[in-house]
Amino acid sequence: MTPNLRLQARFIVATAAIVLVMSAMQYFLQQRLYESNTQTLTTELAQNTEQSLTNQLQLRGMSLARFLTESLFDPMYTNNLDAVYRLLLPVMSQHEVRMVNVVDNHGLIFHDGTSTLESFGLRHPNRAAIRYALENNKPFIDRSDNRLRIAMPIQQAQVVLGVVYLEMGLDNLKHDIASNQRLLEQVKYAENQQLQLTHGMVTIASFLIGIVLSYLVGRSLTKPIRQLIQHISLTGDGRFESIEHERKDDEISDLVHAFNIMGEKINRRTEDIKFMAFHDSLTLLPNRTLFVKHVSEQIASPETTSLLVCFIDLDEFKQVNDTFGHDAGDALLIEIGRRLKNALISPELCSFNEEDACMVGRVGGDEFLICVPNISRHGANKMAHHILKLLNEPIQVDSEKVIVGSSIGFASYPECGTNALQLIKSADIAMYDAKSQGKNTFSFFNQEMNRKLLERTDIERELRRSLENLHQFELYYQPKIDVRSNRLIGAEALIRWNHPERGIISPDRFIPIAEDSLMILEIGQHIIETATKQLHSWKGLISDDFHIAINLSAKQICRQDLVGIFNAQIDKYQLNAKQLHVEVTEHQLMYDINTASRVLNNLSGLGIEVWLDDFGTGYSSLSYLREFRFDGVKIERSFIVDSAHNDFDKPLVNGIVSLANSLNIGTVAEGVETKEQVDFIMEIGCQAAQGYLFDKPLPSHLFAQHWLTNLIVGEWGLSEPAPQKENQVECDVSITN
Repeated sequence: MTPNLRLQARFIVATAAIVLVMSAMQYFLQQRLYESNTQTLTTELAQNTEQSLTNQLQLRGMSLARFLTESLFDPMYTNNLDAVYRLLLPVMSQHEVRMVNVVDNHGLIFHDGTSTLESFGLRHPNRAAIRYALENNKPFIDRSDNRLRIAMPIQQAQVVLGVVYLEMGLDNLKHDIASNQRLLEQVKYAENQQLQLTHGMVTIASFLIGIVLSYLVGRSLTKPIRQLIQHISLTGDGRFESIEHERKDDEISDLVHAFNIMGEKINRRTEDIKFMAFHDSLTLLPNRTLFVKHVSEQIASPETTSLLVCFIDLDEFKQVNDTFGHDAGDALLIEIGRRLKNALISPELCSFNEEDACMVGRVGGDEFLICVPNISRHGANKMAHHILKLLNEPIQVDSEKVIVGSSIGFASYPECGTNALQLIKSADIAMYDAKSQGKNTFSFFNQEMNRKLLERTDIERELRRSLENLHQFELYYQPKIDVRSNRLIGAEALIRWNHPERGIISPDRFIPIAEDSLMILEIGQHIIETATKQLHSWKGLISDDFHIAINLSAKQICRQDLVGIFNAQIDKYQLNAKQLHVEVTEHQLMYDINTASRVLNNLSGLGIEVWLDDFGTGYSSLSYLREFRFDGVKIERSFIVDSAHNDFDKPLVNGIVSLANSLNIGTVAEGVETKEQVDFIMEIGCQAAQGYLFDKPLPSHLFAQHWLTNLIVGEWGLSEPAPQKENQVECDVSITN
């Protein structure tokens, strides 16, 4: 028995030794396997987490940049710095964003995201990024120096206006990665302790059970980590789904909970960015992108038989902004947006309104769009009147009530366009037609409007070409006659455009375009230079009191150095400043009263006489006589023409002349065509006249031939009727803005 016992003992000892050796080997192998697996998994998890968070930050950066490039085109095109600043504010509020710059296509900072614009016009420091985005017409992305840098071109229809430059800090990203790494290390340490305890229990139970249990424990330990890796790999596609974990009181649960919270925050931010990309940040109405998408969907819908796009432009919004400030203007826009939304669901329109298919959007500073499907022409008229009524109701701004009218343009599908962009463009054209009718009205698009637009575009293009050869613009001169002495006392210079291919183009066709595009500044300076040169060339033919009158435009008065231009011409030709008159209308004074007063006073200081043109046709003619020091007034031709057979106009003209004489300023009657009119203005004391009774506007050589050889006018009675007025378009380069 003893040997057996010893053998048994030996066997027990051997078995025990084997068990101990196997247990030790199992322990070391288990430990090595666990550490290897967990190290690989945690490393992979950390790398995937870092890559995923980096991709998400880059995605958010690209989304912000893309949103800005799509929204900034129109404000940047119109140099609207305030609108650019408002669009940058919500992006600057993102805590990851360190810098947002808008750079023009010359590499100069157009807006630096601050209200003071301290960097405006400076060269952008990251020239390489800006040059790459402009030259390659695609985004520049760089991640270095703890920053993510994105430069994306601002473009529409292949037109690049500049670049949005965005820098986002990586501090929060690195902090999140470090936090996740610490959690993983804590998990690794805790699970290692648990593994050692399990190993002791497996050694006591049995070797085989230990192997099975260690295998199962290993599986159970690595399962949550594998789940994390699987879910984190989905975040690169922008999908953040919550992870379910059975255990609620361990470190892995904490890690899962932290990951779920992070996903919820990113989802909310992503939704906010998506909303910002398709909605106006002020009124929260759909923006142009979403409106175009909605109209396109409605057109494609089989339920849509017709569709109406309405373009609304507020008429007096600029005055509200200038008077009450931008905050009041923003509040007004919000109220306008609310009223327009209510207009689509009002009882007056409910008979044809399909609420789900209708949409109100804001597409510009004071511009709104409305889409209404399946509406008749009668319904559109009804809607237009209803909108005009709503917008004409007073709106409380600060302590004042203001009324903002609107001009509305309508375009219908399919008559006015077969896609969303065509309909919006047609409605825009119709809106400008409504505005040209006096504002606060509406107009439906027709092809004639499109023809006028094409004609205007063609004239504008030719006008720009003509600036390379300003000699196409010729001056015609109409004589002014002293009715008391029958003497020629001066001439008014009137512009004519002698196009090399189209011949004479009427001033009323090109002057408004020149005014709107500021080409009037170059043309106006050419008029001054030509008139002064002509005055110098006539020196030997004219008397000392002969003058040439030049009409000034509002843009010239406010944006051009008129005093410097006139002074240079007077010195160049050694002219007597008294031989130059300038004529302005009341409308030009209203453009900027303070600037106009300063400029006209300075011209008077040179010795140039300043006259008020078309006196009696404005709202405040008498107040301007008091505020400005005019040397004379010109009585508008309608008063003179009607005075012969209108007893009401005679005392008006008489009153104007009496007022001017009492103020010791000159008077000229315009549009004189008959001897009876001359007799009348002589009787009431008017000093001078011009009109077709004497002559039509003439080229300089004909004027010199007809008038400067004989400064005395013959008898007033003409043996022939006054010349026909086919050319009687006396352009005074002062067009309504």
